[in-house]
Amino acid sequence: MKRVLSFLLVALVIVSPVYGNDSIRVAETDTVKFTPQQLIVPGALVAVGALGVAVPPFVQARKWINKEIGRHDIVPVDDYLQYAPLAGYLFLDFAGVKSRRPFVDRVIVGATATILTVGLTHGIKWCVNEQRPHSERMNSFPSGHSAMAFVGAELLRQDYGPWVGAAGYLAATAVGVMRIVRGYHWLNDVVASAGIGILCARAGEWLLPFNRRWLGLDRKRGEAAVLVPTYSPFDGSVNLSFAMTF
Repeated sequence: MKRVLSFLLVALVIVSPVYGNDSIRVAETDTVKFTPQQLIVPGALVAVGALGVAVPPFVQARKWINKEIGRHDIVPVDDYLQYAPLAGYLFLDFAGVKSRRPFVDRVIVGATATILTVGLTHGIKWCVNEQRPHSERMNSFPSGHSAMAFVGAELLRQDYGPWVGAAGYLAATAVGVMRIVRGYHWLNDVVASAGIGILCARAGEWLLPFNRRWLGLDRKRGEAAVLVPTYSPFDGSVNLSFAMTF
């Protein structure tokens, strides 16, 4: 997860200074605004997942489910599959599957959603301090793998439509199932993580106009800017060259 976050931040630094009229037009006309209704599904998933931590009947139910499933030593595909929906969100457009946003905006949204997901999952893990099913480690709730998979799945649905999004959600569900089957998480951990991932993906979209202004991308038509790093082999110095046209 740290490597993915680092990649997104590096990509953001590289692509954000370079922009044109196309990305500005899309950002102005295709903004996803916040509405309370968008909180219903992720909020319900997080609430249901939290019941498995706080309410005794649900705690017993999750233990029974994990006991029935057992623990299976399968190939750890989930360690890699968790990143597949996010990778698809960023790069499917280059394979001919039309995205409604340019690459620079997808990087910004993806980076924002990933940062929020990592922050929320690790913050909640620290606060809840829930023991894992087959380990002494106290960081079970919620599942970081599942949250990462679902944030990518929701981003796919938002940008590429329901059919591509369905493929992302199928991959995310597979990640959640494998986390349970491999004995790393309870069922409620995965359910809550799905809600966290969906919420963070939507928050990435809500915050896009703010982030574009913060990065200086929303300039007047006809304006353009580029930031180019240069290296001198003679003295080993590294420089940044900035150019802007009006």
